[in-house]
Amino acid sequence: MVKTNAHVKISAWDLVDTGDACQVSDVSEAVAGANVVFFAVPSAFFADCLKGIAGVPQQAVLVAGTKGIDPVSGKSPFELLQKTFPNNPVAVLSGPMLAEEITRGVETCATVAAKDRKIFASVLEVFENTPLKLCFTKDLIGVSLAGVLKNVYTLAFGLSDGLQMGANFKSCVVLQAIKEMQAIIQVLGGEASTMMTHAGLGDLLATGYSLSSRNYSYGFGLGGVQGNDNKATVEGIKNIETILAKLPDKNSFPLICAVEEIFLKDVPAKERLLQALRVC
Repeated sequence: MVKTNAHVKISAWDLVDTGDACQVSDVSEAVAGANVVFFAVPSAFFADCLKGIAGVPQQAVLVAGTKGIDPVSGKSPFELLQKTFPNNPVAVLSGPMLAEEITRGVETCATVAAKDRKIFASVLEVFENTPLKLCFTKDLIGVSLAGVLKNVYTLAFGLSDGLQMGANFKSCVVLQAIKEMQAIIQVLGGEASTMMTHAGLGDLLATGYSLSSRNYSYGFGLGGVQGNDNKATVEGIKNIETILAKLPDKNSFPLICAVEEIFLKDVPAKERLLQALRVC
């Protein structure tokens, strides 16, 4: 049984009926009187979702749980929250939190990024006595980027396995991904050390080795014989170009360039992936 906090009242809103007892029919009802509000909306719809939300208490901490970038503005979810609700404190929650395991109450850790520990404490209180343990950082940019990048690079992990390249080669792919993620985070204003947190390496490994990850499964399918037809639901695919558009010199990152060419330009997968690893 999943442990919960008896004193925490949860209200949830979704476009579809989940059948959960805590679900309410109106988003305004869900946020009314809230101390902490979590936003977990696909990145492509995050900005539009915020336009329809009214009645968020000004003292409420707003937590971005979406791992993506808005395709129109190029902004991270936490930046969109800051713009839409300028008077509210904002945080980012990220880490190895595969939904199937969370539902079963399996222990894990995650990172909360916020400008100070007071905001972190508000989020921490919600998860006390639960299987999710939280760590604090001030690096909102780095944590946000790590969540986006791990989806993109996980495509390469799945592809390597789908192509049956072996454990040795996949370890090289993983190492190159870590190096590039760390460098990209730093180039785009985050802290390189964030890669060595639950939101960085922890999330990358959980997603990159899990059959329940859509990004891994999509990459695996492209490399294997069964193919794929669910591109629209894969966050990593949606964010390849948004990440590359932010980089001053994308050619410094051979693996993500290979991912772009393989998954968006239909370049032959095996040779292009091999080529990306030959330059390290």
